[in-house]
Amino acid sequence: MRHCAATFEAIAPVRVAMEWAVSAVMCTTMRQVIASVKTH
Repeated sequence: MRHCAATFEAIAPVRVAMEWAVSAVMCTTMRQVIASVKTH
């Protein structure tokens, strides 16, 4: 049981970091799309 808790504690920050990275990529993609639409 302790091993599972330790694994979860180790995975939690990684999951948060992945979610943050995904949201950052989506934000950047949206900006690029809006910029290309404005230029065209």
